[in-house]
Amino acid sequence: MKKESKSGLRIENIVTSGSFADSVDLVLLSHTVQNCKFNKERFPGVVYDMHDPKATALIFSSGRVVITGFLRHEDIPVAVDNLLATFKDAGIACCDHPDIRVKKHCLHV
Repeated sequence: MKKESKSGLRIENIVTSGSFADSVDLVLLSHTVQNCKFNKERFPGVVYDMHDPKATALIFSSGRVVITGFLRHEDIPVAVDNLLATFKDAGIACCDHPDIRVKKHCLHV
């Protein structure tokens, strides 16, 4: 469901990014975690489709992560916590409190 404001604008997409780890073994991640796709010839990172909340994480070997697809700001910390738990379950050392920034709001009139 898209969120409409009183001005008639709807949030279509919120994009966040930050550093979750010093480095990430993308092959390990893609083989360990469901819903991860890695094809280094097409894209230099893992594409991870999250379902709760619905969003997509682009995970790079540098440890940087871009998460896109949010409709509500309230979903960001939930997705970050879920992603951290996923990293830890896959055996990837990560930051306990990554610095996540909202990069862009895509609005539709």
